[in-house]
Amino acid sequence: MQYPICILNDKEKVFMDNYAIAVQEQNRTNILTELTMYTKRGIIVTIEGYHFPIEVVADLISVCEGYCYMPDFLRSDDGNLCEVRFQRIKLD
Repeated sequence: MQYPICILNDKEKVFMDNYAIAVQEQNRTNILTELTMYTKRGIIVTIEGYHFPIEVVADLISVCEGYCYMPDFLRSDDGNLCEVRFQRIKLD
């Protein structure tokens, strides 16, 4: 199936850019809220094995350009969540 080629004018391009920025910022806000909840409960949050401030983690996770981050949720022996590890995965 072929899709028609859509040619945008400058005004439409600006709108699409602004929309993409707004969506990314909303994603970042949602991620930051979730990460804040984890850290308040004493849950460790890492990216690729490194500790960063949760604001930095939210920035990195909210941008998906060629790769994204997948969380692994680790539980302690008693079954409680103790760590969230984000691993980078490449998008094909």
